[in-house]
Amino acid sequence: MFAVITAIQYLVIARGAERVAEVAARFALDGMPGQQAAIDADLRASTISPREAQARRAALSERSEFFARMDGVMRWVKGDAVVGLLITAINLIGGVAVGALRAGRGVGESLSVYGTLAIGDGLLAQLPALLIALAAALLVARVDQVGGQHTRATWLEPAMLLVPALLLALLAGVPGMPGLAFVTTAVGLVAVALWISARTLDGKQPAGEPEIRVHTNFNEAARASITHDLAELRNRCEAALAITIPRLVLSPTRPRSALQPNELELRLGERVLGRGRHAKLCGPSASAGSAGRDDALVLGCFQVLMDSAARLVTLQAIEAELETARRRQPTLIRQAMRVVEPVDVLTIVRAFVRERIPVPSTDALLQALAEERVFHDPAERRHWPEHAREALADHWVRDLCDGAAQLGDPRWRRPTVDLEDAILARAKHGTRGLSLGLSEAERGRVVARICAGASERPVLLLCSSHARPAFACLLAGARPYVPVMSVGELALAGVATPVCAAVDVD
Repeated sequence: MFAVITAIQYLVIARGAERVAEVAARFALDGMPGQQAAIDADLRASTISPREAQARRAALSERSEFFARMDGVMRWVKGDAVVGLLITAINLIGGVAVGALRAGRGVGESLSVYGTLAIGDGLLAQLPALLIALAAALLVARVDQVGGQHTRATWLEPAMLLVPALLLALLAGVPGMPGLAFVTTAVGLVAVALWISARTLDGKQPAGEPEIRVHTNFNEAARASITHDLAELRNRCEAALAITIPRLVLSPTRPRSALQPNELELRLGERVLGRGRHAKLCGPSASAGSAGRDDALVLGCFQVLMDSAARLVTLQAIEAELETARRRQPTLIRQAMRVVEPVDVLTIVRAFVRERIPVPSTDALLQALAEERVFHDPAERRHWPEHAREALADHWVRDLCDGAAQLGDPRWRRPTVDLEDAILARAKHGTRGLSLGLSEAERGRVVARICAGASERPVLLLCSSHARPAFACLLAGARPYVPVMSVGELALAGVATPVCAAVDVD
């Protein structure tokens, strides 16, 4: 048994793993400059992002260092087998000498007694060494078959512990083996495997998906009906805006909340998305088509959700979309990312959502960013959302007009040149975006003239291209919601300019 274990450990496992580690280390180190050059080339071509390039360089360096270290480790493992064999031989020779010269026993008797003791001691030393050599060999041979974050999980699988536990249990039944030690170790390995399995099952429990909690006072008996309406409302808003909206969960008013009985609050985690009132939506919903709902709570939730939907679009979501597009359209995203950054794409997408326009597909948006020369001028950066609206007008203008027409015969209104000049004179661009230097009374008077009659028929505002952002800012949060479009957007979408009622200054 001792000879078989030693031969397997030294001749098969240790020498084979040493050769594998040596060759792998040589190839890894020799190929490292070429692989680094390939990563740099992909980065210059914008095929991969800087973050992905950094991750690849780190993985390449880690792999090379691993094989270099394992090459030295396998030499130590092979030396451990040789040293174990030498120690056993020294113990055998020394035991026979002591038995024959000091104890007065014969050579045969000394060889039988001390030889059994020496080989037993060597066998106990060689079994752990065999397991170490086997583990090191498996690590070297399988490192390229598992990668990245999955490597640690692979080596901590319960099956990897149950196999040696079974082997130790079988060895415990071999005559002359230390059965108690083997059985105790096998039981310990099984216990650790069960513990890892239990933790793995706990870790696989689905993580709580993000959800928007609707805090308000409601009739508990109508919870099921309201929950169903909120689910339908969420689906319609997602379809209208072309973004992902977390699940809406109905919750009672929080303790010590400042909410009034007819008010509601939307929260995403600890973040307040917005507050509103239980108000029946009588006017148009240009992008969600939710007119006709009778439940005041749901309609109030609709207003707050649509007003705050732009805050649900995050930079992480934009980067994930860009990475997906990079794999699908590498040339397109390479051209687009040369002129804009992910944060610019985020600003454009939020501008679409803020004005209740469905976000165009990633490919269409990137195509516009790559082709339109205006996006190559950093001085125009603050106007990029407006240019994106015009470049993609054929994707949304007709749908918006058709949606308004389904709610009734729309009323088109257009500010006069004097009103546009008056509003533009008060508009200021700051670090937080566009702001209007109007008092509440001044703003209220202009909004009232524009939105007059909007509760009976949908109202759409048409203005010049340079004044459109200011009037969109003016009408933000107006009830009912009034879409603001420019003459240029209608022309680019091939829509004839409608007859508009003039809105003048006081």
